[in-house]
Amino acid sequence: MKRTVALLLLLVLLCTASALADEPISPPELPQLTSTYSLSQFYGDLERQWGHVNQWTLEQKAWLSGELDKLVSQENARREAMGADLTTRFAYPLGIYQHGLPDETAIDQATARSMACDQFMAQGAVLSPDDTADIGFYYLVDDPEHPVWYHAVSIDGTAYRTYMDAHTGKFASASVFDVTDKAAAQLPADIPLHLYGAVAFYRPADDQWLVQFHHVLPNQPQYAVTLSDTTLDVLNVQ
Repeated sequence: MKRTVALLLLLVLLCTASALADEPISPPELPQLTSTYSLSQFYGDLERQWGHVNQWTLEQKAWLSGELDKLVSQENARREAMGADLTTRFAYPLGIYQHGLPDETAIDQATARSMACDQFMAQGAVLSPDDTADIGFYYLVDDPEHPVWYHAVSIDGTAYRTYMDAHTGKFASASVFDVTDKAAAQLPADIPLHLYGAVAFYRPADDQWLVQFHHVLPNQPQYAVTLSDTTLDVLNVQ
């Protein structure tokens, strides 16, 4: 019993200590994208300098998020000059969400991480100290008025995700995986679904999810499905 209590206390301390205050960054000095230096290589060099993206500071993630539009535009121009016709897909989740920094009204990083640990365990995850150290943490500002804390971890091949209103601490009720599957089922049956990437946005202000589907080729049809977070009812399909 004492050993179990000690392990739980260690997990709580790790959940809290892993979310230390972030320090300002100096953008790295990396080459410009050229015909011989791609966005993938640029990102790989970033990870060699900063480590795995899960453990980048919020400042580092916000910095790259702010640079991505420019970098993706350069990468698409580079690929077009080489004769490629596919648009660029970038590493999840930095390429699909807008990342920012919490203000004084938001739940702080350490508290949000501790709450996410509790939520993972409520979902059935058995967190070891190593698992806790691997939790990815992100502050999403796609809706700046209603930012979201997003945490992710994979344990023994099972993925766990939490989305939480950064101001109220309310977690999304629905699983992002269930949301995406339900949204995909609303698309026309004859579309090549394997050529679409799905991006799910939790919208705490409305208790809704917006799932966007983007084709890998430019100028192809795109779709958006809105669902209720509490019931998974489909509210709109475009």
